[in-house]
Formats: sequence, C-alpha cells, structure tokens
Amino acid sequence: MTFSGNSVSPAAAEALATEIGKQETLTSIDLGDIFTARMREEIPPAMAAFYAAIKDKNLESLIVEDNAFGPDGIKPFIDILVDCKESLKVFNCNNTGLSPEGGRIIANALLGYTVESYGDAGEALDTVLKASDSADGSPVPSNIETFIVGRSRLEDGGALALSKAFSTMKSLVKISIPQNGINREGMRAIATSLADNPLLEVLDVNDNNIGPEGAAVFAEILPQLKKLRVLDLGDTMLEGESISVIAEALKDHTTLEFVNFNYSEIDDDVAEEIADKIIKNNKNLKTLWLDGNELHTAGLKAIQDALIEIGQPVLPTLTQRTRHTSCFV
Repeated sequence: MTFSGNSVSPAAAEALATEIGKQETLTSIDLGDIFTARMREEIPPAMAAFYAAIKDKNLESLIVEDNAFGPDGIKPFIDILVDCKESLKVFNCNNTGLSPEGGRIIANALLGYTVESYGDAGEALDTVLKASDSADGSPVPSNIETFIVGRSRLEDGGALALSKAFSTMKSLVKISIPQNGINREGMRAIATSLADNPLLEVLDVNDNNIGPEGAAVFAEILPQLKKLRVLDLGDTMLEGESISVIAEALKDHTTLEFVNFNYSEIDDDVAEEIADKIIKNNKNLKTLWLDGNELHTAGLKAIQDALIEIGQPVLPTLTQRTRHTSCFV
C-alpha cells in the first residue's frame, strides 16, 4: 500500500489506519512524504495510529522516507522493527532529520529492544553497548537486509550506535547512509561492523568523513565482502593515497558494477591503479564516477584503455576533460 505524497493529519491517519488494519495480507507499506505542511506535533500521533494498524502484520518492506520525524517522530512506530524482526527485509527512513538520538533509537530497535524497555532515548547508546556484549537472554536482532537512512543528521553518535546493531544483525545486503555528517570515529565504527555482514552487496556512505584512517579500516574489511556490487565512497574526505589503499583492497573483487570515487584528489598514478586493480578485474562494471579529481592525459588514457579492455563504452569527450570528468556508463 502506498500513501506517499500526501498531507495526513492525525485524524486522517486514524481513519486510514482502520482500513489498513483490515488488510490481512499486507506485506509492504509506503508512508513516505505524508506530512507536507503539517506541524511537528501532528506527526507522533499520526505515526502511532499507523503503527497500531501494522504491528501485527508480516511486513516485508516499510518506507517512511522524506518525513521530518526527528527523534520524537520516530519513537511512536520504531517498535515495528521489533514486532516484524523476522519478516521485515527493507527499511527506508531516508531524509527524516533523525539526529544522533534518532539513530540510537533505531539501533536499539534493530537489536530487538522496544522503546519502553530502555526509557529515554538518551540511554539508548548504553543499551546498545550492553546488548552487543551480553551472552544469553538478549532480544533477537532484526533480519533486515536493506537499510536506507541517508540525509538524516546521524553524526558520530548515531553511527556508533548503528555500528553495534549492524555487527549483531549480520543480515545486511544493502547499507545506504549518505550525507549524515558522520565523522571519522563514526565511519571507522561503521567500517568495522561490515566484517560481520559478508552478504553485503551495496555500500553507500557518500558525503561523510572517512579520512585516511578510516580508509585503512575499510581496506581491511573490503576483501571480506566478496559479493559487493556497489561501492560509493564519493566526497568522503579521501585523498589519492587513500584511494590507492582502497584499490589494493579491491584487487581480487570481480563483482563490482558501480564505483564512486568523486572528489578524492586522484592523480594519474592513482588512476592507473584504479584501472589495473579495479576496472580490469570487474567485467560487469557499468559505472565509474571520478568527478572532481586531478586526472590528466596519462590517467584518463589508463582508465579509457581498461574500460575498452572489459568491453564497456567510454564517453566520446573523455580525453578532453581533465579536472571535472569521469562518469563512465
């Protein structure tokens, strides 16, 4: 069921919830962008109504993107991650203004903790740390495979909590957390958690701050992600040397289809490493983004020759672009 693109009042949510509750075979619901022009205080009661209608369903997909939740807006329904921990595979909470507090609330739910079980959201991080270290008696974590929470101001606090949840879940196939203001400590924690998710196919951490130290951690983990198809490290405060380390870590991968290294200070020498260690080994590579780097004739030629070698088309104007080029499709 899809309700996106509307402006739903609490009263309308109650009415809709009554009908939703009657749908015995409901497995997917899209509640994205449903509070246009609504006051912030209208969101929690509306989401509480929707939660009451879906908590007993065997949901497989829940989309709540493009709503200005913040931590107060997410509390009334986040227990759905606990209620549907066995069935729910897709959770899209993109662009919802969560803040670090909201990230902690989600992390606890992923670990199987209801909001009532740990009290104020300020205590959530402690709960996550305890849950990840406990041996027996902990709630069962979620089986979510697709986790999308970009543009939501998670910052390091939210990332640290989520990394604990990711490590415990071990079920993730797609992680998309771009543009969250996550700095180096948080990104190192996220990178470390990936080792516990060997089924991961899609990783998007665009426009966060990885830095050289974080690149080293990613380089340790990436060889373990044998199924990785999509890697987006664009605009993550990496330098050419860091990309060189990443390229070395990816040299044995053969499944990559999309790679983004935009704005990473890549020069011709690093471009040649990308060509030799990434492009030539990935025959199914469809898209490579290298915009905003320092590529010149030698680097561009190395990329072009490698793409030709694997049978992928190259933009006709490739050799005429220098600094701002390099989207190959």
